[in-house]
Amino acid sequence: MLNILAAKNIILSFVLLLSIISPTVTKETVTADFNPFGPSQTSTLSKPETSLDPSPVIPQLALENSDISEPFQIISDSTGWSIFPTTEVSKAKVTLFAKDISAQQLLEAVVTLAGFIYHREDDIISVMTYDEYMQFYGLAKKVVTLKHVSAESIGAVIKSFLSKLGKSVIHTQTNTIVLFESEANLETIVSIIEQLDTPAEAETIIEVVDLNYMDAEVLAETLQMA
Repeated sequence: MLNILAAKNIILSFVLLLSIISPTVTKETVTADFNPFGPSQTSTLSKPETSLDPSPVIPQLALENSDISEPFQIISDSTGWSIFPTTEVSKAKVTLFAKDISAQQLLEAVVTLAGFIYHREDDIISVMTYDEYMQFYGLAKKVVTLKHVSAESIGAVIKSFLSKLGKSVIHTQTNTIVLFESEANLETIVSIIEQLDTPAEAETIIEVVDLNYMDAEVLAETLQMA
């Protein structure tokens, strides 16, 4: 009985943890139907939320199955930034429709939704895959498959633990989270996931016991009071 009560307390603590952490989340988690072992090659963009930034506003943009270099060229023409996609990034196609979007918002949306990352030094921007970024800048990748808890629930919890460059991608079909993070912080996040990925309820073992000297109802009442 004590084991059952302890299991219920663990469940309650887990629910409270989700409710406390989730409202304060600011990091971005991308939930997408894509292969977690490689970048997505086609993306659809809707207009991001408006934010204040000094980059020029692009009135309207409509691209369908176009080379990813096209929005990059539009951004370069409006800002003067030099954008250099790697060979792998240049293979991607994008379908996007946007209106009154800033150049900075467009850059971040295209790069993020296509499954890539960029590195910026002043007005020079390099766009690359996460594997390429890991090779040049040390970002590590970890694929974690959840056994007991949904990937979306765990993804909401770990958002606040990601670093500025950290990113988590949820693959709902396989209940998997793909983490891109620095080596040191990645170990911490994986440890948190392992602690949270526990069964929702403790396994119940039913055993029939024949009583020789005590009434079954009396014993049941005694156990409930324990």
